[in-house]
Amino acid sequence: MTSRHDIESICTSCAEGCGLYSQVEQGKVTSLEYMQNHPVNNGALCLKGNNVLGSIYHTERIFSPLAKKDDGTYEDISWDEALDTIAAQLKKIGKKHGSDALAFLTSSRCTNEENYLFQKFARILGTNNVDCPSFYEGNANISGIEASVGSSGTTNPFADLLNAEFIIISGSNFLDNHPIVSRWVFEAKAQGTTVVYIDHRAPSSLLLCDRFLQIQPGTQAPLIDGMISHILEKGLFNKQFVEEHTSGFSPFQKAAAKQSLKNSEKITGVPSSYIKEIAEGFASVKAAALIHTTDYSRLYGNHDNTIVNLANLALLCGQIGRPGTGIFPLPQHSNAQGTYDMGVTPQALPGQTDLKDTNSRIAKQWKVNKLPSKEGLSFPGMTRATKTRRIKALFLMDSNPLAESIYADQLKKTLKGLDLLVVQDSFLTQTAKQADIILPAATWAEKTGSYTNAERRVQWQTRIINQQQNILPN
Repeated sequence: MTSRHDIESICTSCAEGCGLYSQVEQGKVTSLEYMQNHPVNNGALCLKGNNVLGSIYHTERIFSPLAKKDDGTYEDISWDEALDTIAAQLKKIGKKHGSDALAFLTSSRCTNEENYLFQKFARILGTNNVDCPSFYEGNANISGIEASVGSSGTTNPFADLLNAEFIIISGSNFLDNHPIVSRWVFEAKAQGTTVVYIDHRAPSSLLLCDRFLQIQPGTQAPLIDGMISHILEKGLFNKQFVEEHTSGFSPFQKAAAKQSLKNSEKITGVPSSYIKEIAEGFASVKAAALIHTTDYSRLYGNHDNTIVNLANLALLCGQIGRPGTGIFPLPQHSNAQGTYDMGVTPQALPGQTDLKDTNSRIAKQWKVNKLPSKEGLSFPGMTRATKTRRIKALFLMDSNPLAESIYADQLKKTLKGLDLLVVQDSFLTQTAKQADIILPAATWAEKTGSYTNAERRVQWQTRIINQQQNILPN
C-alpha cells in the first residue's frame, strides 16, 4: 500500500486564485481534489483549474540549461557554465554601454518572491528597465486606478459582490475568462441584484444580466462619459462623499460638461435612453459595484480612459469604501497584482514606492548606496529600443511575448540584433527559440512562494514535489 498526501495548493491558471488539494503519492502528483471551504471558489474549479496539473510532467519540458550553437541548434551545458556566461556577458555589456542597455522582462505567473528578486537583480545592476509583458495584454487595469483611489488593484473581495444591489460589468469574455467571479455575480443576481453587462459581443449566457448594452468595439469609455454627464446634469451624484473624500471636482465637472449623451450614443451605438437608465440605477442604490475585464482593451486602445472613467463614476456616486461597492479590475494572469506590488514596473519600486525613494528605506535594506532614479523603459519602450539598438541584452523569466503579445511581430524582428538574449522557461517556447541561453524553469508545483490574486488576497503555495532532473528553483 502507498500513502497519499493531500497538499493545499493554489491554481495558477488565472487571477482568481482558487484553492485545491494536490494529491501526492510516492513523490508524484497524481490528481487533484476540490477545496470546499476555500473563500474564493468554495470548492468549484473551472476547466483550466481542473487541468492545472498538465504542465508538471509534460513531455516537452526543458530539464537542462541550453546554449545556442553556431548552426542555430542547442546543446546541453552545465548550470555553472550557463550562469558564468550570463554574468560575464551582462557585466561586459553594462560596462561598455551602460546599465540602461540591459532590460528584464518577467511573468505575472511567477511568485511574488521570484518577481521581487528579479526586479531587485535589475536595479542592483543599475537599471529600472524591468517590466511584465502581460501588463499590456489585459493586466494593466491593475495600475489604472492608482491615480484615482491611491493604490492599484481591486477595492473589495469577490464575496462582497453579494452585498451589491447593482453591478455593472464592463469588458469582454467575462464568463469565459473569469468563471469563478461569475459565480459570485450569478449568486448576487439570484438574490435580486441588478446586473448590467457592457460589451461589443453578447455574453456566453444572457441569463447573467438584466440589461445588455452592446457597444461598438472599444467604446466603453465614451459610454461611461455619457453616464457621468447625465448624473452631473441631473444632480444625482453623492455631494457629501465628493466634498469629504475627493479633490478636483470643479475641473472634472467642467470637463464632463463638454460631453453629451448624444455624442455617447453616436460613438457607442447605445440609445441615450438606455445610458440614462443605467446611470440613474447605478447612482440611486445604496451599494453598487463595477467589474472591468480587459482581454482586448490594448487591441482597441481604450483601456486607460475606461478604467479611469469607471473610477470617476464610483467616486462621483460614492460607490466605494463600503460593503457591496467598489471597483473590480480583473487581470488575466495568476499573480498580476503581486507582480506589480513587487516592483516589476519601470515606474515604481516594491510596494508601489516612488522611484525617488532610491536613497532611503529600500536602498538601505538592499545594502546599496544608491538605486537608479531614472524611470525605465516599459515593455513597448523596450521593443522600440531593441530595434534602435539601445537595448543590448534582454533577460526574460517565464515570459513568452512572441506568442502572447500584440508587439510580437516587431519584437521578433529585433531580438536577433541583441548581443545577449536569455530566456528562463519550462518549455522551448517561441521566444526561447530565439535565445542565446535557455534556463529550465520550475513549474508551480516545484517551488514554494506566494501569489496575490485579483482581490489582493496573498496566498502561500507550498512546494508539492521536488524539482525534476536538473532544474533549480527560479
